[in-house]
Amino acid sequence: MRLSNFIAKVILISAMLLFSATFARSEINISYIGPSETHLNYSYNATEEGDLGVKLMAIKTSDESETKLDPEGAPYGPLTFSGVLRHGDLERNAKYCYELRVVYRLPGDSTELERVVETKSMSLNDSMDGTLLFDEAINADTLGIAPLISNGVTVPDGKTLALEGQTTVTGSSITVEGQIALSAQCNTEGIWLNIKAPHSFPKINKAKLSFDTAADGSSIASGSDITISPHRR
Repeated sequence: MRLSNFIAKVILISAMLLFSATFARSEINISYIGPSETHLNYSYNATEEGDLGVKLMAIKTSDESETKLDPEGAPYGPLTFSGVLRHGDLERNAKYCYELRVVYRLPGDSTELERVVETKSMSLNDSMDGTLLFDEAINADTLGIAPLISNGVTVPDGKTLALEGQTTVTGSSITVEGQIALSAQCNTEGIWLNIKAPHSFPKINKAKLSFDTAADGSSIASGSDITISPHRR
């Protein structure tokens, strides 16, 4: 083979790989895992011949049962497929796998086939971790557990985390860029609440709080067993 022909083929293959990398992208990101639900975002964009659409599936590992998550009421979504989703009412301490599947047909065949283009697995373990994509409420009276925060929870701007009833939270920390609502009966002494936005707490008990300069103007009307610290980095 002449060197010039070889170089031309290498360039052609590289261009094809670049085209594939540019126009076929898939992602599943599990942003938050709670005691019984997850928050995730997902996306897929491709233009392969024969592709009909994309769907997001949840598979419970223990019995391999499948649930189609989005879009509701349609067999599959468009080829440019993305969204943000709350997946709730999950079995306690169960394991789940999320899959993005492309529905397609082979040339000259009407049979619809599927191929998996992205997977992401996770386990529930009576804990809270990650960044909220939706408002969230945790009530230990209903859950029957005291959630453990392993790596930290972030409440972004525009979102609210409510700790209701006699919820006791232990473990790492909660960083609050949005809002947090604490019942007078909940106990957060086992973690730090890093407050980065102004708050007006009506009454809180058994809490450890640090206030960022961005939270200037915050107030606590009443309470007991409260530890307040300068901003912790």
